[in-house]
Amino acid sequence: MHSFGHKQQEIADALHISQQLVSKAIIRGTVEDRPGHRAKETQAWLRENVPDFISNKEWPPYSPTPF
Repeated sequence: MHSFGHKQQEIADALHISQQLVSKAIIRGTVEDRPGHRAKETQAWLRENVPDFISNKEWPPYSPTPF
């Protein structure tokens, strides 16, 4: 089984971004309602690769984070 940090690194590598940026996005708990985040390919990748992903249709825009 992979550690959560290892999974973050896999996501960072796939997106060509830093693991720190992935951590910040996960801590925040949302994907902002920007066109790039709503793209079908992005949503599909996130559904397949991010545990507990909440799609842009399930999360109302401008809503506060739940924590």
